[in-house]
Amino acid sequence: MRTSRVRSFIAVLVSGCLCLLAVLATPAISGAANESSTTTIGSQPPTSLNRSASGAEVTEIPGFGNQVMQVAAGVPLIVGVGPGVGPAVGVSSFEEFTTRVPSSSSYLHKVVQQFFANGGKQAFISGSADASAAAIIAAFLSPIPEAVDLIVSADLNALPASEWIGVAVAMGRAAERGHAIALIDVPQSVVSAAKESPTGFDSLTALGTDLRTASGLAAKSMFVFASGGVTTEGALLPMAPFMAGRFAANAQNKGVWTVPTGFGNTIAGVKPQFATSISQGAALQTSGLVPLSYMPGRGTVVASDRLLSSPDDAVQNTGTLNSIEAHLQQMMQQYVFSPNDPATWAAICAAFSTYLTQLWQQGVLLGPTAADAFTANCQALSAQQILNGYINVQVGVAVQSPGQFVTFTLTQQQAASG
Repeated sequence: MRTSRVRSFIAVLVSGCLCLLAVLATPAISGAANESSTTTIGSQPPTSLNRSASGAEVTEIPGFGNQVMQVAAGVPLIVGVGPGVGPAVGVSSFEEFTTRVPSSSSYLHKVVQQFFANGGKQAFISGSADASAAAIIAAFLSPIPEAVDLIVSADLNALPASEWIGVAVAMGRAAERGHAIALIDVPQSVVSAAKESPTGFDSLTALGTDLRTASGLAAKSMFVFASGGVTTEGALLPMAPFMAGRFAANAQNKGVWTVPTGFGNTIAGVKPQFATSISQGAALQTSGLVPLSYMPGRGTVVASDRLLSSPDDAVQNTGTLNSIEAHLQQMMQQYVFSPNDPATWAAICAAFSTYLTQLWQQGVLLGPTAADAFTANCQALSAQQILNGYINVQVGVAVQSPGQFVTFTLTQQQAASG
């Protein structure tokens, strides 16, 4: 079975790819003048590997000399009122945030504080003109910083349900565009009503169903909480910043491919606004929402790892795929000024093979052999596109079961073609 996950990255990057281990010649795409070639990344283990301690970085891939490659995980773009509308501001601590964004709103201030308090290491802060739906949507239409893999809104849960869904959809689409996961909080008013009556609870589950329909493919990038959180001081806050911090801590300590939710990842110092029963939790998950429960003495449990799109789409699998794509992009960028020739293509394939084999040996990619765990094909588009330095690179990785590849495609151009 092959699941499609097609992404095109058109930049001034590499072209061409031959494998050291297997080479396939393919017929012309359209007529004798349009030649194409396909190569497959080999699946034999490399002779030397340096494994990383976490899912956030992979070190010293053969073919890159002594260069250390790092792709961060658990880095949110947090949108709120206060920083001013403009490029996102990167911060690596709450103290730096208070220095660089001194005029933040109280909501944004609390959200950033909880992100770092729960294990966050780096965040980007972007301003919306105000807390209206239109202003928040406008903020998420801006370019997403490359390092970002999570998206959070400080003001989303304060919106009325009628305006909330449009903002949530915009966040999901921004996440899909930026290879990120949108952490979505539902409106406080709807959660409050769900605590009071069955009708209110039905309205809460309907949010998930309606959002899934409205989001389309973007639902695969959306993690939607069924409740806000109440701090020990009684403040009602969104769950997204707490969970973003846990995502970051989990990626650093265990790896981005491990489950960031459940009883082993409780969140201290906060209780759910609406702690669900078993039957309520099942109904919420069916609608695509993520239920919360509370364990006395331990904290809040985020009781699902499923994205809005489907019970088969786990948030850790999407995070793994995003991380792999980001690594492969960085690896290809190292060859941007290399000649567009077989030696460069072979070097790229060797680096790809080393990296993917490393993930297989760590248990990130699944299969009894590397061939069951990953595949990668580099196919030239046409004779003219070869001349212009273009190449298609299709990668398939098994993150759920051996041989069941999720595929994504990178289309890139070498700066020094010819």
